[in-house]
Amino acid sequence: FSPKDLSFSADGKLLAAALGEDTLVTIDVASGKVLYTLYRGGIQALAYSPDGKVLAVGTSGAKLEFRSPLGDQLLMEVPVAPNAHWIGSLGFNQNGTRLFTLINHGKIHAWDVDGSWTPGSVKLRGESGPALVNPRTKLSIAPDGRSVAAVGADRKAQHWVVNEADGKLTLAHSF
Repeated sequence: FSPKDLSFSADGKLLAAALGEDTLVTIDVASGKVLYTLYRGGIQALAYSPDGKVLAVGTSGAKLEFRSPLGDQLLMEVPVAPNAHWIGSLGFNQNGTRLFTLINHGKIHAWDVDGSWTPGSVKLRGESGPALVNPRTKLSIAPDGRSVAAVGADRKAQHWVVNEADGKLTLAHSF
């Protein structure tokens, strides 16, 4: 299997890999040893939280799974959108208070995260407007979580800004 997505833990000791769409492996970086393997269909995107407490997994069922760092325990699950089919990319801002997801419809969602990893601790803040993002692109998230960059369906770079008042993402620049 070739890796579909990869993510290092915050301390760099673990590497999570989505192999194909059916397997998640967690690897000890120092030894190269596989520490845990999860066989679960639909694994699309991975990101460790900056504090290293959670591995976020985007699935083809358009759900966000929040797992223990090894991936062996499901801590909580959040549906992304009722008509979405998969999450193509996801990532946290530098302090872990905001998570961004990119769904197959080409929309970016911004989520507020309180870090407790209990039901209700991850809340949808807002989503991008009508300009579509290439759903197979990777998101690049500003350290403060107030903006995100992606490649548009028109193959141009897009810079999106989160309106802190209402949570909506607005296309600031396309170049």
